[in-house]
Amino acid sequence: MSFQQAVGRPASLIFRARRLCVPCQVRNSQIRQYAASKPRAVTNLSDKSMSPQQIRNDIDRRNRIKFLTLVRKDALLAFEPNVANELIVDFLAAEKNRVDPATNVRQLAQSER
Repeated sequence: MSFQQAVGRPASLIFRARRLCVPCQVRNSQIRQYAASKPRAVTNLSDKSMSPQQIRNDIDRRNRIKFLTLVRKDALLAFEPNVANELIVDFLAAEKNRVDPATNVRQLAQSER
């Protein structure tokens, strides 16, 4: 046995392209198609009058309402999702005015009685 056969044969197994089975080929092609698909728009960006902060607030509002709706379906939320969202927005607005969080919560609780 020559030196070339001893080294060449194992190296050729490493560098030779392996054939994939049919299920693996299908799975890989589906992954490539999914990764190559265009990302969908999360908001209507055709309205150029909205600032980036307004777009971000719109996205946050929609996602928050979706979350609150799911929590309401699980019977973990005492309010309707829209009312809970308004409370959150009021809390965040008062927080920007440097109101103490404990005082802020007490005021919001009294206003929702």
